[in-house]
Amino acid sequence: MPLVQQHSHAEVRPHAIHFSTIAILTLFFTLLSLSTGAIEKFSVSSLIDGLHIDLNTANYALTAFMFLGAFGVLAGGVIADRVQHHSAFAATAFGSAALVLIMIICMPMSALALVASFACAGFLMGVIAPSRDMLVRKASPVGAEGRTFGIVSTGFNLGGVVGPLIFGFLLDKKLAIGILWLAVAFVLLTVLIIFIQELMNRKIR
Repeated sequence: MPLVQQHSHAEVRPHAIHFSTIAILTLFFTLLSLSTGAIEKFSVSSLIDGLHIDLNTANYALTAFMFLGAFGVLAGGVIADRVQHHSAFAATAFGSAALVLIMIICMPMSALALVASFACAGFLMGVIAPSRDMLVRKASPVGAEGRTFGIVSTGFNLGGVVGPLIFGFLLDKKLAIGILWLAVAFVLLTVLIIFIQELMNRKIR
């Protein structure tokens, strides 16, 4: 019995759902939830208490992050239709987002530069969303895409439960800047997971 089956002219899909694939993709979605949740829900507090940014600027930065994130998703849909190596694209975009976040933490910035940097990070983290879904599709057997998405998407819920506990603890301990550093760590771990998943896909083939 073949381990993989051909779907369309170029795409190779697994013949069955593998537990290791489900586990790594669930972790992938969990890390995505943790990294985006850190910024969307706690960046304002982190900027104010950790970097001594005023409330208005912090709110503008978060608004820019979310607004450009939406545009990133739209642009990512067009890009996902045109690129073949979704894993490489997603890793590059997420790695670039990590660099932007590190710059935000380490480099003194004007209010305008901070807002622009958050906008850039939002776009980069949004643009990978369609490629993320393509990675899940690529790892799913033909006809089992819905089940695979349903299972691995629970990672979003897991991250949504665990994240606020961790980030709230850091705020209570006066370690607000640690929230942004954790966001960087989760983004970099996501990049690592992308490469691991790609290696697993090659072994299945």
